[in-house]
Amino acid sequence: MAETDLTRWNYRILVAQGALLDIAQIVASPRLVLPFVYMAVGAPAIFAGLLIPIVQISRTAGQLASASSISSARNRKWHMAAGIFAVAASLTVASLAAIAGTPKIVGGIFLLISATIGLGQGVSRLAFQSLLGSILEENRRGALLFTQTALSGLLAIIVVWITHSSGLIDVAPKDHVALIWAGVFVTIISGSLSLAIKEHAVICPTDESEDESEDESEDESEDESEETEQILTGITQGILLIRQQRWFRQFLVARALFLSVELAMPFYTIHASIVYKNKPNALSFFVIASSLGLVIGGPLWSLFSRKSLRGIMCAGAVMTAISGAIAVSTSIAPNLQQLMIYAPVFLLLSIADQGLSTARKLYLVNSVPEKERPYYLAMSDGIISIMAIWFALAIGMLAHGQHEILPIVALMVINVAAACASLLLPSPDKIKETGTLQR
Repeated sequence: MAETDLTRWNYRILVAQGALLDIAQIVASPRLVLPFVYMAVGAPAIFAGLLIPIVQISRTAGQLASASSISSARNRKWHMAAGIFAVAASLTVASLAAIAGTPKIVGGIFLLISATIGLGQGVSRLAFQSLLGSILEENRRGALLFTQTALSGLLAIIVVWITHSSGLIDVAPKDHVALIWAGVFVTIISGSLSLAIKEHAVICPTDESEDESEDESEDESEDESEETEQILTGITQGILLIRQQRWFRQFLVARALFLSVELAMPFYTIHASIVYKNKPNALSFFVIASSLGLVIGGPLWSLFSRKSLRGIMCAGAVMTAISGAIAVSTSIAPNLQQLMIYAPVFLLLSIADQGLSTARKLYLVNSVPEKERPYYLAMSDGIISIMAIWFALAIGMLAHGQHEILPIVALMVINVAAACASLLLPSPDKIKETGTLQR
């Protein structure tokens, strides 16, 4: 197969495989579908908000644990497929638990499932990123990712609509598991397609001596000690950045407040599952609305990304607060408890999360020099990952012990604070001009 034919083949496989995987992550979303099913079967609300933080932390752990193996692998597609199939297996267990398990058992299983989903996603994503750099030219990588995103949002709506029209989802809470089964089916196809990728042959030197192979084992032990030193250096450097960089401390405060946007959807799902769990096809409407948000959000935020990243972050927080106002109004006025009225909540949440998540990543990347960027990124992600657990647990306690609308009200208050904090951040240009913005 010629080189151009090989590239063309891999591009088509990756478009289909990636789009299917994205569809699965929408129709069996840990942000919307899993919490809805979790609540619908009567599992304790206090842990529903923990599903996303657990996925995020275990995803990072999966990447760290598999980095060395993927880096040295001849065929990275096997790691990619293994991670995807692990996600499919996890969703299968979740579906079976929701159908046959008691509420308490379902609660524990869903937390474990979230961890294994995160691990599988971490391995598959890292393998995909590594694979992408070796089998596709740079000018085709961006086209691939944008094509996958556009296809997945539209196709997810079609998949949900087919499931909805087939009558697989009805009023009974356990009928909502049909969406998870759809996610399992699509995930398995995605994993199977990844095995069809044709990787370039790795040419190994034929004139290596035995002495060189012995030296490699010594180098490996030295590399391990160097990695330990690098980790300690990274932690030390990160602490120094927090102490010395006033703007970075501001950014960490803002990022903590941004959790009220990034972790909002599961708590709206808790509210929606209580109010609409007995309404036919409620979950289908909400997933379609969320998918439509992804389709709209991409081109919408791309128009504003070159103008003001702080404006996008502020807009995301304000949109989430508007979602809260809609949800609260449906609780105050029962006659407003219509699916078509509540569906825009998930539409706005999806658009807001997409815009804010992208903008805050770009803000940090654009503000710091390339050499120091890993320290800023690692310290920011590490601190916020820990805070996310406690944030979700605190809001979950409100949902568990009090009225389900109280978490929404609390999130709205933090949304307003997040909007203000985003506007108070210095611009990336100002940070570069002043060099460090020391205390």
